[in-house]
Amino acid sequence: MLAAGGRAIESEHGLTDEGDPWYVFCDAESGEVIVHFARIGENYVCCVPFHEGALRGVMLPELVDQFLHRGEGTGAAATGVRSTPFA
Repeated sequence: MLAAGGRAIESEHGLTDEGDPWYVFCDAESGEVIVHFARIGENYVCCVPFHEGALRGVMLPELVDQFLHRGEGTGAAATGVRSTPFA
């Protein structure tokens, strides 16, 4: 889905200093963040530049489903967190 239209995608992943996992998909040419998933404490957060705020869920599959369906009926709540460019 992310590579639709011939867009080249890169991904990176790792752990924060606190040991929480994160995963980011970027446009390979511009370096712009397409979507960033992370666990913060007991919740998962999805930051998407084209979405107002961030998506939040207790279970990662719920969050991925909400991202794929752009918020249609998964129960994850939007927060005020904003996406930032990947450095």
